[in-house]
Amino acid sequence: MARDNVKLFSESVDVLKEAYFDDILEHWSCTACLVGNLIANRLDLKIARDNEWMTMKTDYEPFILPIHLPKYYWISENGETVKAQWNHVFNSDMLDVQHRHPEYYRGEAKRQLDATGFTWQELAEMEFAFESTKKLKTDTDDDYMFNGLMRGIEKMADILNIDLNAKEQAKRPFAMKHKSRKELRNQP
Repeated sequence: MARDNVKLFSESVDVLKEAYFDDILEHWSCTACLVGNLIANRLDLKIARDNEWMTMKTDYEPFILPIHLPKYYWISENGETVKAQWNHVFNSDMLDVQHRHPEYYRGEAKRQLDATGFTWQELAEMEFAFESTKKLKTDTDDDYMFNGLMRGIEKMADILNIDLNAKEQAKRPFAMKHKSRKELRNQP
């Protein structure tokens, strides 16, 4: 059966809209990033945020100090924690390098990726667009998230051959939410 690109785009944008509006979209989290949110939605998993912060230690220059990130995880309908496996197939590092390992596209990783309606290669492109967004010194965390999300949606629209009007219309609610968050931050 042929894939309905317009429907897939619309449904995926709705998932990301909910994630962004509910603050469960996060860079560098395999369960709460762009791909993680799409998988969680399709597999009926809840994304939960732990009150603890996870520390990523890296040897990459200039990231020698630990990086503290909120800890997210998936919970199934029966309350069990579900481990992300898709990130064994591809992932991006903080040096804007994407690592792809198609030999791991099997078992649970394949099931998670296939649930989205995209190929794993398409998801890898969207994930890289989202994760390789630079955070400027003047950017707030929300600016950084918004900019990455817009890049991810642009890439998704390009992959699915979505026309420019539909692409811009899909991005409008995100821009409005981002603008309202900025206005709230700037109130005295």
